[in-house]
Amino acid sequence: MNAHHIDTDSNLGLDANEKEVHRVWDENAGIWQYVTPPWRPSVGVLDLYKTLSQEKLGGNVLILGATPELRDLASQYNKAVTVVDMSQKMLEQTSKFLKNADPEKERWIVGDWCNIALPITSFDLILGDMIWWLLPFSKQNALSAIMANLLKDDGHFISRFRIFLPQRTREDPRKIVTDYLQLIEDDSSYKAELSQAMLLHVSDIVSNVAQRRMDRNRVASLLMQIANDVSLHHKTLLEKAAHSWEGKLNLTQNTQEEIIECLGDKFNLLQKEFAIDYPEGELYPIMKWVKRQV
Repeated sequence: MNAHHIDTDSNLGLDANEKEVHRVWDENAGIWQYVTPPWRPSVGVLDLYKTLSQEKLGGNVLILGATPELRDLASQYNKAVTVVDMSQKMLEQTSKFLKNADPEKERWIVGDWCNIALPITSFDLILGDMIWWLLPFSKQNALSAIMANLLKDDGHFISRFRIFLPQRTREDPRKIVTDYLQLIEDDSSYKAELSQAMLLHVSDIVSNVAQRRMDRNRVASLLMQIANDVSLHHKTLLEKAAHSWEGKLNLTQNTQEEIIECLGDKFNLLQKEFAIDYPEGELYPIMKWVKRQV
């Protein structure tokens, strides 16, 4: 598939049905305190969100997803924030980790982001952290159009994305795993973050490129194989990492060009930044988009 042409009618990206996604989301609801970057925002990421969104945070804000860090950020400038997530349980559980936001003052909508019944041109800012890889290509295009309708003429959409690098499919996964094990050995304080970076790097190598999605069971199987050839200490780490990915959602993998092409129909890209306080932060840019004028 040409990276610069998106077939919006094909079944590219996440292949789980709504019921399966809902099940996984409910299962993940109670473990936010154990989640590390890149799955949740780091301090550096939050600083960038604040810098990029500050001019709009005082307006009408819509947050896609229950990310408590974004809700805390918005609450510092705005008393009425709308939060949309498909899981009531996720909204409730993540609220336990709020530091500033008051859930009683938030407007919660439980449902699909692509079926949001809200007034058009009513929001100054839409925020959503790492939401893009939770959507198949078809829904990415749909959500782009929906957000453009919901935003005011000068409204902004700010989000962090994960960039897929197709060239990684030529790399040796055993070498990559060995390199990450050495990094963990050298600095165990970043063990959790480096373990996730390792999983995601290997995921790029064994990706289902044709369908632009992860193959997490394949990643888990490969790590279990490699675990048989390393020290007992590293074997335990690899087995734990492998088990953590078994049966999980095969998330969408977008190149940067695909993200820009998808959103570029309705938005202009104003700014792109990335944090450096977690591994491979450059693959997780925060992009600031402004609604394109018709």
